[in-house]
Amino acid sequence: MPPALPWLEPNQAFPPVTQAWGPASPAPGLLAAGGELTVPTLRSAYGQGIFPWFSEGQPILWWSPDPRMVLTVNEFRLHPSLKKTLKKFRDSAHCEIRVDFDFRRVIEACASSPRDGQAGTWILPDMVEAYVQLHRSGAAHSIETWVNGELVAACTAWRWAGLCLANPCSAGPATPPKLRWLPWFACVATTVSPKSTANKTPGTWPRWAPRKCRVRCF
Repeated sequence: MPPALPWLEPNQAFPPVTQAWGPASPAPGLLAAGGELTVPTLRSAYGQGIFPWFSEGQPILWWSPDPRMVLTVNEFRLHPSLKKTLKKFRDSAHCEIRVDFDFRRVIEACASSPRDGQAGTWILPDMVEAYVQLHRSGAAHSIETWVNGELVAACTAWRWAGLCLANPCSAGPATPPKLRWLPWFACVATTVSPKSTANKTPGTWPRWAPRKCRVRCF
């Protein structure tokens, strides 16, 4: 049996992540329940590798799974076929990458996009408002793919202590699979080059690090 799940009161500190439920438990990585979705709480959570994830009808649930996947950015290398897709996108006048152009729309699109094998969403209205407030505080960002003036894919990102926590999503079921990942690649590029934070246009597309991509678990 897993240990009792701590219940957090508002402003209460998180328990150590080493107390998260283990792989043999019913919910590996579950750390605590309760608390609140304020900007200080979310900043504290993400700074410790903790994130909220819960469904409608559940209390706020906080998770810190182990191991975690980490992509070392300066070892990232694009597959040749994806390079072709990116080049085609870059050279198209009607295609754009925008940064922080419409964060709320991105979060709402992520919440409403269908997911294979899943019903509903964990990005509930309270989570939408919490992430919008986190964005207004300067801690959360959106990197967006626009085609013909329409949002087709996006990536939400949080940066703390030299790490970029990214979560890609599509803005509609008709989005081609490779386009869904374009914002994520742009997030990698802006992480490599911190100065590249302005809206991307075909004339200012960042260079990509031509190195091997390794995925590591910690």
